[in-house]
Amino acid sequence: MDSTLHVAIVSSPGMGHLIPVLVLGNRLATHHNIKITIFTITTNSSSPEIEFLKKFNEKKTIEIIHVPSVDISHLIDSHTKLFTQLRILVREALPEIRSGIASMNHRLDALIVDIFGTQILPIAEEFNIPKYVFHPSNAWSLALFMYQQVLDQEIEGEYVDLKQPLEIPGCKALRPDDVMDPMMDRSDQQYHEYLKLTMEYTCFDGILTNTWEDLEGDTIKALQSNKKFAISFILSNLPDWSVEENS
Repeated sequence: MDSTLHVAIVSSPGMGHLIPVLVLGNRLATHHNIKITIFTITTNSSSPEIEFLKKFNEKKTIEIIHVPSVDISHLIDSHTKLFTQLRILVREALPEIRSGIASMNHRLDALIVDIFGTQILPIAEEFNIPKYVFHPSNAWSLALFMYQQVLDQEIEGEYVDLKQPLEIPGCKALRPDDVMDPMMDRSDQQYHEYLKLTMEYTCFDGILTNTWEDLEGDTIKALQSNKKFAISFILSNLPDWSVEENS
């Protein structure tokens, strides 16, 4: 029986999401001898991504599964923000991803998703697969995600209209002028999708984020102080992306 660990990673649509996932998958495969399967969700404009995938994976170090493009034109209109569109795209692609996972000969040892893939929670739970989020940004943005539910409950009105910075325990405060785009209009569907996403983050078994202690020491300590979450820090200043476990 093959004892090699098998991990699947789900990439959101777009090169900006695909490249970090490919780098992570390639590092896990080449430096840790883990079998990696990457699900890529294609769109009608995915030709450059497919060509890039062919060149990136010439040595076949990872398995690539292309999830067919899904028509979401009936679910959006001209006012639908890109953030919302990506959430819908991934949501509509979930049945294909589930089929791909169900058809595997052996149960996955772990399932990793990037930011827009958090809606995969029910599938991971159905197959009893340990589930992780890959947050390719820094620890501070992760701290904001983890604290967003509190901000939503405690603050009335629009964040951009506040006179004082938004306080995040143990972390640098957020000026109202600097709020993320999905936070700018709390009446828009984009904000509600963003809020759901941040709630989904807290339901995973662990989170991988891209930082190191010398850069964001205080923020890392603040995140580590919450024992509910297992957070691993991918040290981007090291050439082999070594992983430092916090459990």
